[in-house]
Amino acid sequence: MDLATREDANALELAIATRTEPSPKAESPHHSAPSLPEEPLVVIEPSSPWVAINLRDLWTYRELIYFLTWRDLKVRYKQTILGVAWVVIQPLLTTLIFTVFLGMLARVPSDRVSYPLFVYAGLLPWTFFANAVANSGNSLVGNAHLIPVNSQKVCRAYSEMHKTQSL
Repeated sequence: MDLATREDANALELAIATRTEPSPKAESPHHSAPSLPEEPLVVIEPSSPWVAINLRDLWTYRELIYFLTWRDLKVRYKQTILGVAWVVIQPLLTTLIFTVFLGMLARVPSDRVSYPLFVYAGLLPWTFFANAVANSGNSLVGNAHLIPVNSQKVCRAYSEMHKTQSL
């Protein structure tokens, strides 16, 4: 940094610290530093709190959501032996295990409701929620190179959630 530039930088720092205009230097061949405006040029304000997903963005990117969901479903079940049948078998096996251990061995009451139905009614929303949260976060990390725009990140997370719902 040459002497004139260093003097200009020092004058600007002094002007900012004392909130005055920098004095022009007669010996400096450079122009004086521009003064700071009194009012800010851009005011950044927070959006309203607890804003849900912007449904207009979801509607705008509905085809993107559809194709991302379709791609993930094809990749997930393309090379499996059971394929899509696993979507039906997995919750039934989980219900069976819970029914045997909690219903028959632990004798957890179900208020005269069929215990497999009782267990399935609880497992269905929990499994959806747990998988949606896990897969949405992982999809944003794993596909960051595909989606540079914020509203499309929401679509990617929503497609993961939609894919989980179809399980």
